[in-house]
Amino acid sequence: MSIYNISSRKLALVSLLTAGALIVTGCSSDGTTDGSSAESINSAENTKNSDTAASSAVGETRTVTDSEGNEVEVPTEPQRIVTLHFAATEALVDLGLTPVGQGSFNDGPLPPEKAEDVKDVPTVNTEDGLQLEAIAALKPDLILVPNMIDPSDIEQLREIAPSYIYTHSGEERANWSGRVAQIADATNQSSKIDELESAMEKRQAEISETYSAELTDRRFAVINSYSEQEVALNSDTSMLGSILVPAGVQWSQQENDIVGDEDGGELTVSLERLNEAVGDADVILYGTDLNQKPTENYENMSESDMFQSLNAVKDSRVYPIGKMTVAGYTDAMATLDMLEELLKDLRG
Repeated sequence: MSIYNISSRKLALVSLLTAGALIVTGCSSDGTTDGSSAESINSAENTKNSDTAASSAVGETRTVTDSEGNEVEVPTEPQRIVTLHFAATEALVDLGLTPVGQGSFNDGPLPPEKAEDVKDVPTVNTEDGLQLEAIAALKPDLILVPNMIDPSDIEQLREIAPSYIYTHSGEERANWSGRVAQIADATNQSSKIDELESAMEKRQAEISETYSAELTDRRFAVINSYSEQEVALNSDTSMLGSILVPAGVQWSQQENDIVGDEDGGELTVSLERLNEAVGDADVILYGTDLNQKPTENYENMSESDMFQSLNAVKDSRVYPIGKMTVAGYTDAMATLDMLEELLKDLRG
């Protein structure tokens, strides 16, 4: 998880960049025979009326409370949303919206059909941090901010547009669906949450019932690796846990015990502790992107003697399970697809 360090320089021309004149084309006269003067008068009047209507629509706002208790006045129907992290980008996609600017985007976090919607959206961050001038140039009417940015930097974002802080890290990190709900609230799309949640719950119930025999008396562990000689663990209180447990998955007791009450149900330990952490698992699930591509470090770890000595590996019960950092319902449904495929394999 990358934490963006926003440049502290001030924007001298923010107000100029964010204030754009509405260009409205006037309607033509429908019964005037007296040439240009009457037509011009009607056109000017129609333009004035259109300007008034457009200004009224753009000016409509509502007040929402963000994850840190700030009251934020946001557009009732925001049209130019900038996200600062992919988690917010996927949430928007789930809600049927497309940002005008986004945090860094790579192939794999979204399935191809959905990635097409955002792959050409300009990114607003580099290795040096957020590009405030680029954000301002996009003339956003709402900025979605993860709760891991310094408050002094957030003030600079607020000079550009209303900035809504959502929960990304901390004690509530595992509550990915709550994060999507926050973003839905900020963008006035809360009515769509019930449909997304119901579809996921229906799928979980179907899998739990259909594959009860394959799920009974089996323990599952979720692992990954992001650095050499280390293994990332997920307990049943993690993001993936919140998706898999309602689908009938029983967790490795060893993994639950070693992760304990760590924030997000996540813990990284040395590779030497791998057997201690997941040795009781009948099935090993490993994190991937939505193309089922694992990290290079996981591939290296999977070739180690420590990994190969696990009972689940000896029994060839090792499967991809999707993204360990769940960004939205697209991720959740992809994980359930992978779960069903592996359960079919266990059945066969």
